[in-house]
Amino acid sequence: SKGIGLRCAEILAAEGAAVSICARTGADVDAAVGKLTAEGGKVHGMAVDVSDKRRIAALGGGIAAGAGQFDRLVRYCAAGLAVSEQYFPASPRSSRH
Repeated sequence: SKGIGLRCAEILAAEGAAVSICARTGADVDAAVGKLTAEGGKVHGMAVDVSDKRRIAALGGGIAAGAGQFDRLVRYCAAGLAVSEQYFPASPRSSRH
């Protein structure tokens, strides 16, 4: 919702992709979704603390429920946290960042 993650979402949305983003707080999600939609993007956002494994497990379902099927996944987590392959398996169609 900020920095590199937001920039990735901006680029993808500008190219016509529907994007889903997450942040730890609803306020951060709302700010990023507002910015991206004001720029013409189709955006879905969720508040998710990526240090909570239960919330990460729910993230994929939340994306599917809010935005439909997803074809690509750009994983970027600040503070050295990694989103586990267990929840989002890599595929030839996913981007790993």
